Amino acid sequence: MSEYMSVDDLLADDVVLEGEDVKLPNGKIVKVRGMTHYEYGLCAKNIDGDVNLLQIRFLRYAMVEPKLSEAQAEQWMKKSKNDVIGPVLDVIRRLSGLNDDADKSDVS
Repeated sequence: MSEYMSVDDLLADDVVLEGEDVKLPNGKIVKVRGMTHYEYGLCAKNIDGDVNLLQIRFLRYAMVEPKLSEAQAEQWMKKSKNDVIGPVLDVIRRLSGLNDDADKSDVS
């Protein structure tokens, strides 16, 4: 038996759509999931250092319930305090493997 993955193995649908619930300070719950590498690339494309735009795109791609458009994510960012949206973004980063403490590859 080969230890190498096949193309079919690589292309198998492994995006976790179930995600994780995040309880907001008002007691309501949203559901988020980790982003794929491709989605993260789309988030980072043409942002010219605009952290708000990056976070808006995180919400666009990673929100499962409710699903948000980019315009809706921007509206939510503009009106929400950091203690509301910050924990949601933290879970998205963690599930996407983007936290500072995420396992890093030893490949340079």
